[in-house]
Amino acid sequence: MKTTIYIIISLVITSLSLVWLNQNSHTNKTEISVIRDLTDTFTSRPNSETILHLYNFTTDKWSEGDFRFIEVTDLNINNIYLASISTKSLFLRNDFKRKDEIKAFNAKVDTIITEAENLTYGKNNSAIYTPVANELNRMSKNSSTTKIMLIYSDLMENTDKISFYNKSVLNSIKKEPDKIKQYFESQIKLNPLNGIKIYIIYQPRNTEEDNAFSIVSGFYKQLFESKGATVEITANLN
Repeated sequence: MKTTIYIIISLVITSLSLVWLNQNSHTNKTEISVIRDLTDTFTSRPNSETILHLYNFTTDKWSEGDFRFIEVTDLNINNIYLASISTKSLFLRNDFKRKDEIKAFNAKVDTIITEAENLTYGKNNSAIYTPVANELNRMSKNSSTTKIMLIYSDLMENTDKISFYNKSVLNSIKKEPDKIKQYFESQIKLNPLNGIKIYIIYQPRNTEEDNAFSIVSGFYKQLFESKGATVEITANLN
């Protein structure tokens, strides 16, 4: 009888231990992709302190993180700057080393964002959709717990194939958005974007820009949300 009770107690303790290990070894991962438009000199600028706060290391210091900074220029293929922080298994974790790892990750992200201010801004043309769509499709395939894209741009596509500065095109975006959607998706088809949070960040300078941005950002919001993403349009990221 005593042997049976001992076995039962041992099994319970083992089961509880396995549950505890499973709960405490689970690692959250946040990935943030910043799309930075270099074609407009007046585009809102990313702030490293605000962006780093999104990783929430103060609450969960063992969470993992990926940071990607993608330039938007007049070309479809642009520079990408990376930073990442991983974690170790439960039994190999060291609190003191973790503080240094987080500090190093924060410093690298801050350097990437700060050095971006030294880049040349202002281009005659701008290719917005292709780099954004490529990055969203990449993110859609990842298993990160939290996926965030920050788009710092007026979203004004202006290539040799299509220009949102053309009044007839802007009118089509407003009245026939499916026509523009079909054109874009004929270039790059978007994957399902469920679980991705997208912030479109821009501060218009006048009523003309405000009107154009309202039409274009509304189009993108509908496009991304039709694929399952959550979209917020804002003048700044608080």
